[in-house]
Amino acid sequence: MKAVTVIPLVKDSLALRDMPKPSPKRGQVLLGPIEVGVCGTDKDIIEGRYGAPPPGEEYLILGHEAVAEVIELGDGVDNVGVGDIVVPTVRRPTTCTLPITELDYCPRGTYAEHGIWYLHGFAAEFAVTDSQYLVKVPKEPSMLPYSRSH
Repeated sequence: MKAVTVIPLVKDSLALRDMPKPSPKRGQVLLGPIEVGVCGTDKDIIEGRYGAPPPGEEYLILGHEAVAEVIELGDGVDNVGVGDIVVPTVRRPTTCTLPITELDYCPRGTYAEHGIWYLHGFAAEFAVTDSQYLVKVPKEPSMLPYSRSH
């Protein structure tokens, strides 16, 4: 699969690379990203200011802001289904024990972040993430708080 990658802490290492297609493990889903945001964090990572690849890897797939379609379910996933549209949250606790609703308060060094620290991001043809950190997007535009049809 194609993915937008950097070598963290190496300025101007941005590249489109062929990477292995990930497979979901127990509790995870395979996503097909639809849209990926780009922000100042990505700019700083591309400029070599910070970031870290997953353990044992050289590259980091960028993209910590995304809307994606659920493509495949790993064993034990029952909160989303294939075809659901979701927004994956960024932060995953490593040693932080705060409730899932308070992960933004975890002290630095107690979490990983997709596309920033220790987890691949979503700027790829496919991505995996833990299903418990997905926010479903309503399928009907009329269910959204703001719709162009109104």
